[in-house]
Amino acid sequence: MSGSLVLLDDSAFHPGFSTSAVWTVDTGRPDIQRWYQHSSIYAQYSNPSNSTYGSFSVIFEGISIAFTGNTPSSTSRQNFSVFIDEAYAYIASYPSQEEYMQWFLSPTLEEGNHTITLTGIDGTDVDYALVGVGNQTTVIGKDILVDSRSDSIVWVGDWQTNTSTLLTDITVPYIVHRPLGNSTKDSRTVGDSFSFQFTGTNVSVFGIQRNSIVGVISADFSVDGGKATNFSTISARSGNDLANTVFYSSPILHSGVHTLVMNITAVTGDQSLKLDYITYSDQGSTNYQSSLPSSSASASGSSMPSGTRTSDSASKTTNSKRSGIVGGVVGGGIVLLLMIAGILFWWRRKIRPFHHQAHLIGSPQPFTCSLIFRRDLVYFSGADFISRQLRPIYPAPDCSSALKSRAEARAATKSRCIDRGIHVTCYFLTGIPFIAYPLSTSLCLRESSRN
Repeated sequence: MSGSLVLLDDSAFHPGFSTSAVWTVDTGRPDIQRWYQHSSIYAQYSNPSNSTYGSFSVIFEGISIAFTGNTPSSTSRQNFSVFIDEAYAYIASYPSQEEYMQWFLSPTLEEGNHTITLTGIDGTDVDYALVGVGNQTTVIGKDILVDSRSDSIVWVGDWQTNTSTLLTDITVPYIVHRPLGNSTKDSRTVGDSFSFQFTGTNVSVFGIQRNSIVGVISADFSVDGGKATNFSTISARSGNDLANTVFYSSPILHSGVHTLVMNITAVTGDQSLKLDYITYSDQGSTNYQSSLPSSSASASGSSMPSGTRTSDSASKTTNSKRSGIVGGVVGGGIVLLLMIAGILFWWRRKIRPFHHQAHLIGSPQPFTCSLIFRRDLVYFSGADFISRQLRPIYPAPDCSSALKSRAEARAATKSRCIDRGIHVTCYFLTGIPFIAYPLSTSLCLRESSRN
């Protein structure tokens, strides 16, 4: 699945937004702006005057992640902090102001599970995320997005790639909209079509609805040669051009390979069909089972006498029962041995951290206070939780003053680690103290012993 994109709607990572007082769900107005799946998460109540900003975290599997939504106005903060696992911590800025667009793209990461946290969000909308996947990334059971530029879509007719599409509102809020990837696939010729083959249980087609010009565009959509569903625009000039317009959404399909076909049936005025992207998902096949030979299968076409078959069958049944008894005894013994070995392994692991802790307290280790952010840590900014799902395991050290030097932070950290056997680090980023709490004491001790 290399090159595919997993689509995460804002609702999929909604629990990761903090603080709740900053964020609100924006359902928009369908005649002015359309969000993907009808909503976005908006940092509406951020307040730069008292340094109250929004933050959010997303856990994902893949090699990259990007966020799409509205960028803030010129009066809002224009940069934000990015933390990815323990490999990246940096300041990023928005590409432009007051535009609906992809406003963040991470560096290419190693394939696997990652956690990204963005802080300092001011007046920004988060509509959806796109996760780049590699060859080993799990995509079954996830929503997949296919951009109009993908080679998996077969175009027939006079289709053109349009890279100059900018949709400007003619009414409030006057947001400039950019299509996904800054391009659409356009046609205004009756009879032009495309086909798309996918493996899944549903499929949807999204594009740009041109309400700012006069004319009609009409198209038929069908799956596997079934009944066609028509999409048409109204003829009058009626308002804003709208991104994320659903041209077609299939009913639930049986899990398997399907073919989507679209045909343009009517065009008037200056209208054209502008396809932006296709989504599909295979929510019904998240658990695959191996196909095993049936134990009740019987041979056929034998020329042996019926009496011989009966005797042979009885002999096989007796041998099968004996084999089953022997196998059960042997299997039970193996399971018992594995249980005993597991208990011994657990007991040794449980007592090991206490021995390690005694050694650590008796022989202080050199400690370095460095800018490292781990995905298995819980982050806080002052007294403000970036994640409300977990709480600190003991009172925080005094990191309230942004004027503490790194040397003082290092000394306080070392002292705390020796006294409690637990790793606590104060980080200073752009003058704001960050406190990191480990999820387990043993993890902290292993981390400390390497320093």
